[in-house]
Amino acid sequence: MKEWNFYTSKELKAKGWLRRQLEIQAEGLNGNLDRVWPDVQNSAWIGGDREGWERVPYWLDGFIPLAYLLEDVEMIGRAKKYIDAIVSAQQEDGWICPCDREQRKDYDTWAVLLIAKVLTVYCQCSGDERIPEVLYRVLKNYYELLRSGEIHLFGWGKFRWYEGMIAIEFVNSLYKEEWLLDLAALLRAQGANYEEFTELWKRPLNRWRLETHIVNLAMMLKYEAVSCDLLGENYTDAAERLHEIFLTDTTERPWGLLPATNVCRGSAPFRGPNCAPWWNRCIPMNCCMLTQETRSGRGGWSRLPLTRCRRR
Repeated sequence: MKEWNFYTSKELKAKGWLRRQLEIQAEGLNGNLDRVWPDVQNSAWIGGDREGWERVPYWLDGFIPLAYLLEDVEMIGRAKKYIDAIVSAQQEDGWICPCDREQRKDYDTWAVLLIAKVLTVYCQCSGDERIPEVLYRVLKNYYELLRSGEIHLFGWGKFRWYEGMIAIEFVNSLYKEEWLLDLAALLRAQGANYEEFTELWKRPLNRWRLETHIVNLAMMLKYEAVSCDLLGENYTDAAERLHEIFLTDTTERPWGLLPATNVCRGSAPFRGPNCAPWWNRCIPMNCCMLTQETRSGRGGWSRLPLTRCRRR
């Protein structure tokens, strides 16, 4: 991974059929969610009284690169409006999520990991010079709270700890301070170890739990690829092992979709598929392919048709 870096929306642009698909997204809910859904339109993230956890960051995580890939000035302006509101509300100690100080210990910090990723994407797309310092303060505050025990990972944050590595890697590339590596190690230590849950996937419980939540299982495939360099660990191709155990042997359909609504349902042929995990699996699998190719020394491009990467 150290030999490669990802292209941004500045360097690659969609054309033809692919661009038309992006335009369809922009014309649909992705491009208009802030106009029709009160939880985004009046979110606590921008000073409103609606949901102040994952919904706005989740939407921005797709809306921002869509706006810049299409070079849509109006969409870029709407994205900036949200980012400006979020940045302006950052507290003195660096905390950025819309909750009071006394609520922090009960606030699922999945939202911290997600908004940090969003700010990273926004900075890479826009070049906004404010964002590196904002992100530095977000992560430094998060590190201090985790290290002191004032907060800890639980719930969604525990099961999606690896999402924080994207922002940590970005900030570390700029500042190279030891505490960033310590933060990565803290997230790994407090985060869920998916290798311990494999028996639950082989014999699905058919009831909702974080260990078998289908989107978690699709997203986690990238955990080793995005964390191993920061943790100073060797890449062992964990995604391939976990893919074999769960996505191939026990649940995946021949056409590549997963038979689940919110939890894995086993291989019963009457179970319908869920498209969300398929999309959440695209980036993890390409990231893991890139890592495997780089570390194996083969270095060719033939296995990386969808990965946007360049030599550093």
